[in-house]
Amino acid sequence: MADRRNTQAINITENSDPERYDLGRRQAQCALERYHYLCAAAQEAFTLERARGYRLFVRDVVSFDNYTAYALDPVSAKLHPRPDGTIHPGDIEIYVNSIVKNYKCSEGGIMYAIGDSRTFWNMVINYHSSAGTTGIKAWDRLFRQLKTSGYDKGIVPCMFFATPFGCNDPSCSFLHDKEKCVRAREKILARRRTTLGKPTPRDIAAREKVARKAYEASQRQVVLHKGSTTDGSLSVLGVDDDDDDDIDPELMKIYEDSAKIKAICNNPACLLTKMKRGTGEQGNSFVKMKVCSGCQMATYCSRECQTADWKRHKKEPCRPFKELVEDDSMWDDWGLRVGTGRFSFAK
Repeated sequence: MADRRNTQAINITENSDPERYDLGRRQAQCALERYHYLCAAAQEAFTLERARGYRLFVRDVVSFDNYTAYALDPVSAKLHPRPDGTIHPGDIEIYVNSIVKNYKCSEGGIMYAIGDSRTFWNMVINYHSSAGTTGIKAWDRLFRQLKTSGYDKGIVPCMFFATPFGCNDPSCSFLHDKEKCVRAREKILARRRTTLGKPTPRDIAAREKVARKAYEASQRQVVLHKGSTTDGSLSVLGVDDDDDDDIDPELMKIYEDSAKIKAICNNPACLLTKMKRGTGEQGNSFVKMKVCSGCQMATYCSRECQTADWKRHKKEPCRPFKELVEDDSMWDDWGLRVGTGRFSFAK
């Protein structure tokens, strides 16, 4: 089989470029350690131990006493195998999405993903269970190839090659597949282009909040109208304490409608919603939305709304569409533009 590693020699010496040489040395050490964690995972050369002592959030310890090729430190992670050893399919789906949508995992491959201990080791546990899969076919295939190849480093993607700073190890023996990296990068950019054309989770959550408050206010009016007692107190109507699991159909409709939204006015004070055609809301299906000429992303129902929102929108920031797509700093680990998720997470 032809050698698919990088054929361009990296001519770095400690004297010619000491900073880059030191970076390459640290990259080599990190890659070597991740490689052995990968081998231990593929060989199932690990044991799981429940952490002792009281902890608010119980975590397990992945130990590698049975792995003798390299001294690996134990890994602490929240693991949740079921009695049959499998991980719940819904959890596996969440883990797979977190890998697929994370551009850093796309660049660094499986060895980068090892750094997310909870995600990686739960997927590995599922692979060695009756489920027989990590949830990612390429990972399953790599585990099999590692065993049949004698754990050849040359089939494992280098975790630095596709990153902006590149692989700086002159003697790197991991796979440098430029064409594959280009394809992976294009998939990430294509996903971002699609994401920028859709309402953000933040705007959908804001729309749901407004709709929910309006509905709750209408319900209070019903109580005020029908539930007043002679002493001026209020009686609670329409509440069934024995059926707490039932969700109000009107509230459920608010959340279900979120999947039918085509566009939302970017002005937080407006949030006029355009629904997809065929949803039964004909009035909102034909709302005209204008797109910001600066970013070609933010939508507005009128020039007045765009003017009112400009001070806030320009800080998002409002930048050319191509720049927003290609700037990694504008995207979080879940494939969402920074600051547009339903919840804010501290960096």
